[in-house]
Amino acid sequence: MMKNRRFSIFIVIILCMVSFSDLKAQAPANDKASVKTFVQHFYDWYNVLQADDDFTRKHHLSPFAFAIKERGNYFDKPLRQAISDYFHKPLKSGETGLDFDPIAAAQDTRSGFQTGNVKQVGNTFRINLHDLPKGKSEKEILAAETFLVVVAVKVGKDWKLANFIYPAKGNMSQTDLIKLLAHQKNSAINGLE
Repeated sequence: MMKNRRFSIFIVIILCMVSFSDLKAQAPANDKASVKTFVQHFYDWYNVLQADDDFTRKHHLSPFAFAIKERGNYFDKPLRQAISDYFHKPLKSGETGLDFDPIAAAQDTRSGFQTGNVKQVGNTFRINLHDLPKGKSEKEILAAETFLVVVAVKVGKDWKLANFIYPAKGNMSQTDLIKLLAHQKNSAINGLE
């Protein structure tokens, strides 16, 4: 009888530990909604920039460079530093740099940016983006192809854009792409090509 009672108590303790550890490991439900809203607001602002055909002429900056300059605090420090390091090293003759807008994952203007599913991976959140104008239903958004996955992290109380993953480029991330291009630049500078 005593053995059964101890065993029952032991099982209850184990179940409680498992239940509470699972709660601790998952982000609060409002974090997913909050990060989705953060990313959607950023892309609503960015859509205005990239949809303006005269933007670069008027501001003497690409929408991407303008976003880094004006909303640099939206990017986490490692991503902002990698982008800054890349762009402060001039291209040599014959070198190819980024040939697309890394925030829009496109060379041309998108129809719009609509956030879809949010997935938590460790302490990061991955938010799917779809090329659709505003006003589409959730069902239409989720059915559309994901052209970009935005990786966001919470730093203190603020969300930050930490990376961009490009499904059309074999799920290469922006930081990996910048490292690859920086390596190509360094190889050219050192005559190793």
